[in-house]
Amino acid sequence: MRRIVLVALMLVALDARSAAAQGGVNLAWGSGCWAENPQVLKTFRCDANAGAVSMVGSFMLWSDRDGIVGADAVIDLEVAAATLPDWWQFVNAGSCRESSLSASLDFSLAPGVSCFEPWPGISTSSTLRYLTATTVPPAPGTSPSRARIVLHAAAAEPAAVTGGTEYYLFRLSFDFQKTMQAGACPGCGTTAALVLSGVGLLRQDGGVDYACTPIANVCISWQFLDPSLCVPPPGGDCQSVPARNPTWGAVKSLYR
Repeated sequence: MRRIVLVALMLVALDARSAAAQGGVNLAWGSGCWAENPQVLKTFRCDANAGAVSMVGSFMLWSDRDGIVGADAVIDLEVAAATLPDWWQFVNAGSCRESSLSASLDFSLAPGVSCFEPWPGISTSSTLRYLTATTVPPAPGTSPSRARIVLHAAAAEPAAVTGGTEYYLFRLSFDFQKTMQAGACPGCGTTAALVLSGVGLLRQDGGVDYACTPIANVCISWQFLDPSLCVPPPGGDCQSVPARNPTWGAVKSLYR
């Protein structure tokens, strides 16, 4: 009986999680959202250590929602190689380009034509996790050619979003440090694809609203357009998004 109850509770949780999914996402290269800069492919000659490139993830809910205080976003990466090269090793202590990946929630200088800021004028913070086949926990599937970027965002005050309106969520950037010359990290020329698998919007009441369905585009490519690397397949993967339900007090404590 106990096992049946546990299974039933798990099914209820999954049903609730699925029912909460009520939005879509976009991913594009550049400083604006997909509608402002619909760029799928980015190339680089790997001939400089200076400079950087950015991508923007955005979301849309199908209905109005109040009290949005943060978000979790999952970006999956796969390279066209047997293993993830050193050039694509970020964040984790001792990785070849440990400090070359960063995130920003500031869109005050973005075009603001087709997408809008979810927390205009409100202080925000973000943290990044970079999961690979060798991290704990590992990237899903533990494939040595994949990595998963998990972004956690928090806002100092809640905000409301309007259904049917697209909002910027994050700008993810990586620079070109250690691309060439002494101390270079090999692998800049390796073809790669990044997929925005899903977004979980955290509410003040502790609930989570999910946005996972592609609005227009969720996969971008590096160096060469290779649709076979767009995994997980476009269609969204809400199950990949961390199911965090923080209290409002826990979110606000980040700013004390």
